Amino acid sequence: MCIRDRYCKGYQTCFKVGLCPLDRRDDFLVLKNTMLEANTVVFLLPVFSHTVPGILKSVIDRLSYYEHFFGFAGRKAVVLAQSNSNGIDECLSYMNKVVMYLGFELIRSEGITILELDKKPDLLNTIINEQCEIITKAANQKERKVTELQEQVFIGLKSIVLNQEKHGHDSYKVKQWQKMRAFPTYKQYLNSLEMMESAN
Repeated sequence: MCIRDRYCKGYQTCFKVGLCPLDRRDDFLVLKNTMLEANTVVFLLPVFSHTVPGILKSVIDRLSYYEHFFGFAGRKAVVLAQSNSNGIDECLSYMNKVVMYLGFELIRSEGITILELDKKPDLLNTIINEQCEIITKAANQKERKVTELQEQVFIGLKSIVLNQEKHGHDSYKVKQWQKMRAFPTYKQYLNSLEMMESAN
């Protein structure tokens, strides 16, 4: 899969029609569809200057319109970061927010430094086994968990979209909210998705 160095141009075409023109020039559409089809997405990232690497930031930017309607609602995410020495907390803080804005349920967020691995060579295998066990257990849990941040963002975005609709906006984002706006909370919207999945 090749994402290439194609960066978001800020044209906001994705908000208007639901597709970025760049998606047809590399494998980004394949990546996006693979994430949408998954039950759980694992983000593995090295820490660069106390944040995520540039290529991942480019991916986030190209997915950013999904943050405006919780495009990955009902799916779970794991964030694992690795650093030579420091910056893990800042990196995880940023990435955790991103995945929650995208609609994921964050089931695990963990960081490890090379210094720890240098002191304990067998630590990596121990961590991998522990993480796999924790992730598998959390991924198989049926109950959907929602954070206070997600509820606040849900209410704020709904207010913005209703105002846009009132002023005649007919964008892809507005259309996505037409199936969500009836729900007072994000939790209730997720419950409705679960009921639809059970019915199918």
